Amino acid sequence: MEQLIKQVQPIMKLFKNIYVVGGTVRDTVLGKEPNDLDFACRASVDEIESTLHDAGFKTWRLNKEPQTVGTKLGEKKVEISSFTGSSIEADLLHRDFTINAMATRDGKIIDPQGGLKDISKQLIRCTKSPRDRIREDPLRMLRAIRFVSVLGFRLDEKTKTSIQMYAHSILITHKERWLDELTKLLVGDNVKPALELLFKTRLLGYLLPEVYPITMYQRNQTTITKDLWYHTKVVVNKSKPTPIVRWAALLHDIAKPQTIICNKDTHFLHHEYLGAEMADVVLQRLKVGTTMKCAVRGIIMFHQRVGDVVSRRNDPPVSVSALRRLTRDCDNNKCKVEDLVELFAADCSSGRKDVVERQQAHSDLLRKALKEMREEDLKPRLPKGIGDSLMKHFDLEPGPEVGRMKKRLDAMLVSGKIEKDMTHEQMFELLIKEG
Repeated sequence: MEQLIKQVQPIMKLFKNIYVVGGTVRDTVLGKEPNDLDFACRASVDEIESTLHDAGFKTWRLNKEPQTVGTKLGEKKVEISSFTGSSIEADLLHRDFTINAMATRDGKIIDPQGGLKDISKQLIRCTKSPRDRIREDPLRMLRAIRFVSVLGFRLDEKTKTSIQMYAHSILITHKERWLDELTKLLVGDNVKPALELLFKTRLLGYLLPEVYPITMYQRNQTTITKDLWYHTKVVVNKSKPTPIVRWAALLHDIAKPQTIICNKDTHFLHHEYLGAEMADVVLQRLKVGTTMKCAVRGIIMFHQRVGDVVSRRNDPPVSVSALRRLTRDCDNNKCKVEDLVELFAADCSSGRKDVVERQQAHSDLLRKALKEMREEDLKPRLPKGIGDSLMKHFDLEPGPEVGRMKKRLDAMLVSGKIEKDMTHEQMFELLIKEG
């Protein structure tokens, strides 16, 4: 708390009645460094803005309730809201969850809703009536589950029941707000229980109707060999916690219900191609930026090809030519082959130890081969036609001697003895000098 008090002093000293509030207090209590600094002040937004301008701060208005002014303090974003009530205690009563309904000034925590107690219980609970809080802003339903993922807390039963009852009201909120909350949820450390809560509270069907059908496929030996929803949750949880990889993990199998073929075995014919098209629709609806949308779409489209690049039965175990082709196709589709390999590494939900170990071994081989390929590509190259020039200059026929001379020239290039702008003749003079 002492470090927080020191951090916020440049803002606190500008106003008479100002408090540090919300997530800033919560994260400090949890021993985390707050990402942003949130304040509440008994002043109008015009007064807040004027005071900050006079102190040399750049400001901007934020489209929030209550009215809020944004600025920066060093590298941290700052938000200062005008009181919604007659006092800070009244203001805190209208905040979303008890763990966010705390304030502090000079190190003393104001906690009218029992936020400290709920933090100790690791509980997400709405302030006062969950129904009232959800009616005020239905996005709070998604925020609650996002906190389950990010903080590892559990959801209060009354809050959970209210979300189930009012899940449909999420449709009246803006899609851009969905994207921000869903992305934060996906990259959380406890994403698996959070995804299950999205399903159980009925939010999943409203937010991501393309994902919902996979929840209907349970393990059944006569139809499919895996529980698709369980598999998806495991893969998301195991995957690298970046927005692109986690979104690709969530959406990589969404076309399996539409492509299932059941003969002696179960197959999902070309589900990766239909899945890429369906993911494109999902991401467009959420107004995802072009860069991220292309990356996620490409990873889903190519995720079935990764296994063809590696096999422990071959020597070498990784086909460099196949890896290069895959890398080229990823580049052409604006996704990273490294992200594709990360999804491949996570794409295993088997309980069998040998299957998990094989997937891990193949992933390690791929990462190693990819690293070596990237390092090889960074090495300087001899100019084209150097072999013909060697034969002409030294009057040689094609054969091993030409190969040995090219290897020596290559070694000299890597060591820096040969510079890039040298002519063929200058290189050959150095080759003769080196003996």
